[in-house]
Amino acid sequence: MRAVITAASIIALALALVACRGDAGPAGEQGPPGPAGPAGSAGDAASLDPAAAQAAAVPPRWDPAEYTKHVVRAAISRYDSEGLDATLAHYNAAGSIDGQWYVFIFDQDDTMLAHAANPALVGRPSSEVVGPGGYPTGEAVVAVADEDGEWFSYTFINPVSSAVEAKHSWMVEYDGLTFGSGWYEQGPGKSDPSAYTRAFVERAIALYDAVGRERAVAYYNTPESVDGQWYVFIHGGGNLLAHATVPDLVGRPASEAVGPHSYPAGEALAAVADEDGEWFSYAYTNPASGAAEAKHSWVVEYDGLIFGSGWYEQGPRQSAPSAYTQAFVERAIALHDAVGRERTVAYYNTAESVDGQWYVFILDQDDTMLAHAANPALVGRPASAAVGPHNYPAGEAVVAVADGDGEWFSYTFINPASGAAETKHSWMVAYDGLTFGSGWHERGPAKSDAPAYTQAFVERAIALYEAVGRERTVAYYNTPESVDGQWYVFVIDEDGYTIAHHNPAFRGRDPSLRVDSTGHFYGDDLLGAPESGRWVDYVLINPETGDERQKHTWAVRYDGLLFASGWYE
Repeated sequence: MRAVITAASIIALALALVACRGDAGPAGEQGPPGPAGPAGSAGDAASLDPAAAQAAAVPPRWDPAEYTKHVVRAAISRYDSEGLDATLAHYNAAGSIDGQWYVFIFDQDDTMLAHAANPALVGRPSSEVVGPGGYPTGEAVVAVADEDGEWFSYTFINPVSSAVEAKHSWMVEYDGLTFGSGWYEQGPGKSDPSAYTRAFVERAIALYDAVGRERAVAYYNTPESVDGQWYVFIHGGGNLLAHATVPDLVGRPASEAVGPHSYPAGEALAAVADEDGEWFSYAYTNPASGAAEAKHSWVVEYDGLIFGSGWYEQGPRQSAPSAYTQAFVERAIALHDAVGRERTVAYYNTAESVDGQWYVFILDQDDTMLAHAANPALVGRPASAAVGPHNYPAGEAVVAVADGDGEWFSYTFINPASGAAETKHSWMVAYDGLTFGSGWHERGPAKSDAPAYTQAFVERAIALYEAVGRERTVAYYNTPESVDGQWYVFVIDEDGYTIAHHNPAFRGRDPSLRVDSTGHFYGDDLLGAPESGRWVDYVLINPETGDERQKHTWAVRYDGLLFASGWYE
């Protein structure tokens, strides 16, 4: 017999379903569960299948933070339902370990009661539960735990990978006990030193938040806290509070934490630190190698203290003088940014700031020398007073070529390491209205190699022209001071007339008169010199001896002018 479905039967069925499920809530929600029916009857899903309901409440492992909280909640629930002894028996058994998750429990005296991943810790105080480098993990986790639950991150052994990894633990204080568990992630490796350094400092600040200043400072003054080249230093109240690699610095002002050549690294680090964190690079002793290397420190100001750490790299060496010079100038500019003009100028006027042949010179926007440790007599004087041998206007040239990107300029100057006049290659950077420079020396051609010396002499004349322009270059080479024994520079203009010569009788002279004492007209050979240069020979009086000698002149066409000098035999 076929059942007849009527409107009344449909309504009755709907009412029955509502009675079983409970009153319907707002759209999209379910109201409170209805009462359970007898065994085998329709009722709340949880009463029919508690295991299914529990499984549905378990967060997925791909959400490790929520899964960790679930593990801790389950431990507290077990404690409530089964008591302490049964709970400890369960969580001290290897079977309670769920991949990377296990539960640890401390009592009210901060003694470890359960730790299935490392049973040797059971019965020991929290102070003996330490991570890599003796990091006081146990003290920190019991210190931060509260009734609402707290996270704490540190490094610890992952029982799945057996590797040291970053661990994020959730701890809840409940009924005088601390229940905790955590999840792992690989975290930055030392192969990414910048990220590793920042994480290292973050852990120091986290420890400070957890256990307080005294305990954090005490830990970071221990040798165990040093991780190869990484260690944490802490400043407070103008003094160093923690510095495990140089304990003698503890309690002393930041100004005494200096790098090679008394570079004021400590002052700079304290000056640049802020709440967001800042990098500062300088030279310092690497505790792992014992050598002075380039150090890149990350410093964070937090709660009135400064926390910092850094990583090292070899950096340019003096055997690569160009790169070493550029790094030397970069450190000067970095110091200026950190501690300001006055302190930077004061440092670079000290003898300690000189590094062999390297020293920093600084000129202001008016081209006045502010710092020059190798020649203090130049300080306060205009750039025009900083001259090389034969009054070569080196100071005017270096300030003229300096720009924001940096420029090289080569000239002769006294090497403070040897005391001799040598070829100097200076790197100058215009920055914040100042000119910062330094340079390295090499011997260059000697007068005993007359052809090479002559060519270098002409190159310096062209470099001066590029730096200070035609008028100043011509003015200099018209002075008797520009003569170097038998060497002097003469300059010929686009029309063939001499515009620079130490002997006024030759200036403006008719080009047709370039005839030597033998009657040889050498003018065409001279004026025909290309940009690559040409040797031209003729007989003239040697200004050094007053005798007529064969002269070998090197002439170079540059920017429409002819620059030349020569030597006699």
